[in-house]
Amino acid sequence: MPEVASISYSNEDSRYDSFLQDFIEDREMMAFWNLFFLDSDNQGVFFRTSENGQPVIKGRYGAKAGHSIAGYHSFELNYLAHIYLRSYFERPVLEHRKFTLYFRPDSASHLKSINVLPDFFRPGAMTLSALTVNGRRLECKGRTNFQITLDTAEPNGPVIVEFQPTA
Repeated sequence: MPEVASISYSNEDSRYDSFLQDFIEDREMMAFWNLFFLDSDNQGVFFRTSENGQPVIKGRYGAKAGHSIAGYHSFELNYLAHIYLRSYFERPVLEHRKFTLYFRPDSASHLKSINVLPDFFRPGAMTLSALTVNGRRLECKGRTNFQITLDTAEPNGPVIVEFQPTA
């Protein structure tokens, strides 16, 4: 029996080491963003950098936007970085890879459905693990169907979608 316990511990320890390595890689990516995408001299954000961190400022990439557009890009990149880190980096506990997005469709848009899958996820990379519309938990019909019908949603009611990576 003690051998099984030590093997189990060793296996858990290697999973933790893998998680720690992923965490360090996450931190390195965030450090790259903070060091090279942020233009601290002019309080802006570079739209593109090379792999060695040099800002690409040729052509239209050199014309930086004002605070609102630069802010939009910063928020968008933060959002994408967050969901990609949650989705693609292995975690010891699968629950730690889930993420939730909140939608509030405007009744004036007259939309019949909305696509809730975030941009740039390859087919089969995600499944729906929970769906709540107007406070009611719904069964996730077709766990890979990301087109949510709004016929059950009240005008301006919240749609809460929980995602889970498949691998």
